[in-house]
Amino acid sequence: VLTAFMAGLALGSVHFGKLADRQNSPMRLYAVLEILIGIYALIFPLFLLMLKASYILIYRSFNAEFYSLTLVRFAISFFIVLIPTTLMGGTLPVISKFVVQGIENRGRYIGGFYAVNTFGAAIGTIATGFIFIQYLGIQRTVFLAVGINFFVALVAFLIDRYPARGQVDKALHLDPESTNLGRDPIWKFVLLAFGISGFCSLAYEVLWTRILVFFLGSTTYAFSTILAAFLFGIALGSYIFAKIADWTKSPVNLLGLVQISIGLSAILLMPMFNKLLDIILIFQGLPGGRFWTFLVCLVVMVVPATLMGACFPIVTRIYVDSKNRLGQNIGEAYSTNTIGSILGSFCAGFVLIPLIGIRPSIALVVTLNILVGCVLIFLNKPRSQIFDGMAISGSIVTMAAVIMTLVWSNTPLFLNSAIFRLQHPGDELIDYTEGIDASITTLKDDADVYRLYVDTNQAADASRWDSPSHRVIAHLPLLLHSAPKSALVVGFGMGLTSHSITQHGVKIDAVEISEG
Repeated sequence: VLTAFMAGLALGSVHFGKLADRQNSPMRLYAVLEILIGIYALIFPLFLLMLKASYILIYRSFNAEFYSLTLVRFAISFFIVLIPTTLMGGTLPVISKFVVQGIENRGRYIGGFYAVNTFGAAIGTIATGFIFIQYLGIQRTVFLAVGINFFVALVAFLIDRYPARGQVDKALHLDPESTNLGRDPIWKFVLLAFGISGFCSLAYEVLWTRILVFFLGSTTYAFSTILAAFLFGIALGSYIFAKIADWTKSPVNLLGLVQISIGLSAILLMPMFNKLLDIILIFQGLPGGRFWTFLVCLVVMVVPATLMGACFPIVTRIYVDSKNRLGQNIGEAYSTNTIGSILGSFCAGFVLIPLIGIRPSIALVVTLNILVGCVLIFLNKPRSQIFDGMAISGSIVTMAAVIMTLVWSNTPLFLNSAIFRLQHPGDELIDYTEGIDASITTLKDDADVYRLYVDTNQAADASRWDSPSHRVIAHLPLLLHSAPKSALVVGFGMGLTSHSITQHGVKIDAVEISEG
């Protein structure tokens, strides 16, 4: 869903960015986008009903093969999410076309608006995850969001009735057809670097989420908290660097240093994760527990997320050089970053974690940040000994931290969780596997009782209290059937149910979500 969502944002930013440049009234176009988003949200449940029957048929035809079904789910998600997210993706370049009053202030205006937009997304995440769904339900929450869409559209229509100030850019006269974009290699690499930055940002978000579930649990509240803290950091970075981007004389070097700093701050988080439970326990029992949980997540991610948010206004300063093509330039930059984000979230979850694990994946992404930052600084002309020295020094420190993390910080993440340290500190670790959708841990206590955990949720144990229930659900159906020949076990777990079925001489098909 996340990948499909962001694909729509990329497509919308490119298409509507170009369209905004041809519009005399960008706010009117913005209002239309908000109305269409609201209308689609109202009819969205109908799409789900139409696709339900189709999905069942497709599911049967693929015989429940994981990767094939994942592609099918992606295609369905892409189809139903593409239209509204394309409309959402168009809002940033369209309203930026209206907001920017002078090309010399493009970083401040566009970065500031992006900060406000991202801050609103963070507030929406918190409000929906913790308040609206709980007290209003999903349907009424959708109606509330649609009402906000229509209200924003009304405000945009009212603003459109008054001419925007500063429509003529007097501060810097540029021929919209005369530009260095796409000709000088550094401009091309800046755009590529912004895409790689998006890749790294969403890869970090996925990887950090997989770590934080060991301390916060894998509930909707936990995911909302992590996402909101991440978005708050990005909004803060965009706000802070919105003005800095216009002041700096060397935005390319600044972007390079930001990339290196992202990598350094990300790798320095790893030791903090080992102590995160101790930090959380300090606030345990205080009023407003969810607020303190959010605050802990914010403190953990604020530095790298703030630096990630800094990239957009800096790239805007570098890449946008004509107000007549402002919408197109923003759309191109935003879509490139979004495409990188799509690839980052997909690769982190489906490729890197299953292949090399969470910690090595973070080290790999950190290395990518370092490489991008160094290339930006070394390609920029004229060369600066100060920036070259900072790049080399920062890279050496970061790579040293990466090596230390890989060599000395190899303790399975589950052993730092509250479940292990507070409830089973003396248990023996039998197996720990980081899979596509969860981390699977097997423990054995002093009484030789095995326990199986999916992230921090106990899925099964072989104790005399829990194991009978797993055996009973195997024997009862087979005893009631006159001549059983085959059985389907949904959820293999520790294999207690499947083992019990084998005693009846019946063929078994076991279905398990997690391969770990």
